[in-house]
Amino acid sequence: QGEGARVGKAQGGGAQAAAAEARARAAAAKAPPAAICPPLALALATTHCSASTARRLQRRMAQLTGVKRTGYAPVINGRAVAGVAGIPPRLRGSAISALHVALRLRGEAPLLLEPSDVDEALQRLGAVGCFGEEGVR
Repeated sequence: QGEGARVGKAQGGGAQAAAAEARARAAAAKAPPAAICPPLALALATTHCSASTARRLQRRMAQLTGVKRTGYAPVINGRAVAGVAGIPPRLRGSAISALHVALRLRGEAPLLLEPSDVDEALQRLGAVGCFGEEGVR
């Protein structure tokens, strides 16, 4: 009886393991591709383009890293974003990323530490209402 119980558990455990593996594979299929570090991506891109395109890519990278124009990057507190009524919880990370990119492209590096700071930045960028329940608009 002890052997039969172990076999039954092993078969049931196998089904559970197979179901867990199927869920993991489905999640991996939906996941975005792994990112590579920006300097490596830039170096690879510049090997396949003209010198003028390479310079343009390097300028864009400098804008996005925030170092060249401002000397520092925006600081965005996650709790400040959480305090903005128009940004649902599932889109807070996307909102923070979008704010970082937009502010860096504008050469701004504000401290967004309170919900009112985030609201003000969204107003300046014309992005109020872009993060609704149905997704990013």
